Amino acid sequence: MNSCLFYEVLLYLNAFYFGMFGACEVGIALLKYAKFTYSGNAMLTEFLLLTFFCFLETGRIWLGRMGNFTERAIPVIFSTLLILPASAAVVYFLIWQAYILRLEYILCSVQLLLHATELVFAFLCIMPSSRKPVYD
Repeated sequence: MNSCLFYEVLLYLNAFYFGMFGACEVGIALLKYAKFTYSGNAMLTEFLLLTFFCFLETGRIWLGRMGNFTERAIPVIFSTLLILPASAAVVYFLIWQAYILRLEYILCSVQLLLHATELVFAFLCIMPSSRKPVYD
């Protein structure tokens, strides 16, 4: 089986999961804003981080799919590098928020699992495409 096929399936799955994740995080943020009191600019910080994460994850998925379709390693490498800040944003939502709900633990854990699995298959997809062709 081709590892790039599994990478594409993971990117496709993550595109749908990310849409659900973003919508749930916005809904949870609105719920928290209505129910809890935030000190300082914590709510603004969390909203800006969620906005940054949405743009970052959209670009990362787009680069990964574009690189996989064209079988070029450079966009897949950039997509793989963008997993690090995207995962850091998810870890913030998982651990360092002002208020964390149990649903967020579940959503963020699944998102981190998808990132880790995509990272493994991205490396497997990059390896064959980065080798120099051998001519006889």
